[in-house]
Amino acid sequence: MLANAYFVGKVLYPALFEDINPEAKANEIYTFFVGKPVFSELNGQYGNLVFKQIPLCDGDIMECILPTEQFRKIT
Repeated sequence: MLANAYFVGKVLYPALFEDINPEAKANEIYTFFVGKPVFSELNGQYGNLVFKQIPLCDGDIMECILPTEQFRKIT
């Protein structure tokens, strides 16, 4: 959770957080709490999706969730 705050800051205020690397901060925090930098290990367990922006849907929610072919079948 602590490392997420740096990522959110970087997304919302990029100019203020331009010198911050969330992955490095995560390793710094993990090293403090568990004694070693384990970000890469944990990130791998979550499909390397940690600290990635997830695009928001602009249109119909079903269109955003389903592949195009499936969406066309139900509409």
